[in-house]
Amino acid sequence: MSMEKTATDPEIESEDHDAANDSIPQEYDNEITSRPDVPIWRISISLVVLFLNYFLAQFDKFVLSYFQDEVITSLHLSQSEYGLLSGYATGIVYALLALPTAYIADYTRARVWVLMVAALWWSLCVIFQGLSNNFWQILLARIGMGIGQAPVEAISVSLISDLMGKEYVFFGESVLYVGVYVGEAVSAQIAVAFARTNTSWSTALIAIGIVGIVVGLFVRLCVREPRRQTSLVNSSYVNHLGQHSTLWSTKQKLVQARSDIAATLHYLLRMRSFWLLTLSAAFRQLGGNVFGYYMPTYLSTLYPSHPNLLSRYGIIVGVVGSVAVLLGGFLTSAFWTRTKMLPLYLTGIGGMVSSIFVWLMIFSRSAAGGNEDKGVSILYGVMTIAYLTAELWLGALNSLIALLLPPRYKTFGLSIWAATQVLIYSAGPEIIGLALRDVDSSSQEYLDGTRVALAVIIPVGYWLAGIGFLLAPALVRRDLNNDFAGSKLGLGRKAGFGSFAFVISGLDKAYSIGDESGRKGYRTKNTKAVEKDGSATHHNSETERTKSMRILIVASMQQKPFATPPPPPTPGTPPDCAEPWYSISPRHDIWELLLNHDPSDTLEKSVLQYYSPGASTMTQTSITHPYIEEIIFLEGGLEDMTSRKMFGKGAYAYRKPGMRHGPYKAGREGCLQFVRIVPVEAAKEAEWVGKMEGLLHPGEDEDL
Repeated sequence: MSMEKTATDPEIESEDHDAANDSIPQEYDNEITSRPDVPIWRISISLVVLFLNYFLAQFDKFVLSYFQDEVITSLHLSQSEYGLLSGYATGIVYALLALPTAYIADYTRARVWVLMVAALWWSLCVIFQGLSNNFWQILLARIGMGIGQAPVEAISVSLISDLMGKEYVFFGESVLYVGVYVGEAVSAQIAVAFARTNTSWSTALIAIGIVGIVVGLFVRLCVREPRRQTSLVNSSYVNHLGQHSTLWSTKQKLVQARSDIAATLHYLLRMRSFWLLTLSAAFRQLGGNVFGYYMPTYLSTLYPSHPNLLSRYGIIVGVVGSVAVLLGGFLTSAFWTRTKMLPLYLTGIGGMVSSIFVWLMIFSRSAAGGNEDKGVSILYGVMTIAYLTAELWLGALNSLIALLLPPRYKTFGLSIWAATQVLIYSAGPEIIGLALRDVDSSSQEYLDGTRVALAVIIPVGYWLAGIGFLLAPALVRRDLNNDFAGSKLGLGRKAGFGSFAFVISGLDKAYSIGDESGRKGYRTKNTKAVEKDGSATHHNSETERTKSMRILIVASMQQKPFATPPPPPTPGTPPDCAEPWYSISPRHDIWELLLNHDPSDTLEKSVLQYYSPGASTMTQTSITHPYIEEIIFLEGGLEDMTSRKMFGKGAYAYRKPGMRHGPYKAGREGCLQFVRIVPVEAAKEAEWVGKMEGLLHPGEDEDL
């Protein structure tokens, strides 16, 4: 057969796509089948191993966050350096790295081998993270881990879609995605187990990496490469796409590899439903991502007298989420012969219905008239319904996408599907974080801002997704009837895709600028006066510029003589009767007295803080902040609710940005503490100036 009649030729079409292999010459691969014949025992073993591998890949992505303070302290990291290890930009890189790896898995027809190598590679990189001694070592290990983990989901979904008949694929994929919910439910417990056994973060990562290596070997031993199952699209073109001849030379194979990429991309661009489904799924994930990032902390703050709330939250996520995703897959498989559109209806209608119960979750305490016990009862009930209706979709929808793609390049197509969504939905939590970055996380303002964000973004995301999914069935039916495969890409659709890419890149750039401005915000405030003074007086001398900056830093706080501050308010004192003390808790049981501050920077200050007897921090999860905090207890003490240790009078702490601590609860005597807060950029400038002065003018420190 000549090269002109290859898989990239849209003229190759047939009425019966299930008989696509009947007339294939022997020199061409014949790996397509209309129905797999894999034994049920091998399917079961494969599902278990793929589930374990997927769970570990998901767990290792965020395990570092459980050891954030230890990692920052032991490796002497700054907050920006730690952000590079786990931030939004890194997630984008991971998503894009999946594309070439997924393509290699498809082109080489060796998905299992690629998955095993990926598992071994990312597990070794997790071990290397545990062995790291500085920022660059752990960053390189983290990037290596991302390279290995990037294609795991796409390859796993692709393999499962070829292990069983089309009607059973939906339930099989749902078993895989149970790993998402089990991961959320047990990952924190695993981290707590490490903490209770005094296991260091490095030892924990090494242990996790070793487990990953073992699971990676089981992938190769237990999973066999199945034959590719025919697409749902009624066209022999889609089943021939990517077909290779065993007689081709190396040069011909390289030419065909490039041609396969172009053909797959053209196929996706011409599909009428693919991009609407992608955009709809991205909005659905955006709402879910915001839910996962902010809802636990918000609820624990809303119900401070219920210390077990987060534990029960995790149980609901793990149990109800797993039941829901399995139910979605089961229903789709059960009704497969009647309709192919059930995954779209489950996702669209389920998300819309769920948004109502998400609203009830957010305002559950208000619905109970402010009563915590009644409110939390309402919360658990509506949260169960919210998860049961919202989480039906994941396995069922991804199965449908896999079966719409070209069989030989479904892994590559799935990686494009996932990467495009990541570019959109990952921005949601980060944008909220930027909007609230200057708000004290223990303040009522932060609670109100979080409530508004959750009440708007989650329902809007779910409803936009729902509308998209309910519009999609008509387009999916046209795609199933091959109303696109041989067609050309029109000018209107080209313009639409160009606009879509422009918007995505714009959102990406806007986030990067916003994140950079957030990190540099404090520096701008503290150096603006210095820069203005330097330009006006033409300070060309490095010594003069250094001295002026140093004087500015020293003089930023106001000079004050000895004075005795008034005692803290007694329990039950109204805020308007407590001046100069002011409340920093919605419950008015934590008070603050400003001793000194930098007039040009509201964050840099020295204060007294007083916890009334039994008072606790608003959040019941670990606390972090973007500034340096120095504390000494003057009277009473606080109990660290994580370590269950009590710290009394004279206890001292120095916290760098990003260090996790707390939550705390005051003892019977309450707690009076002195707190010094310094913006991180001001501290860096002070340190730099001190070094410069020591080099340029040794012995001058006593002058200041």
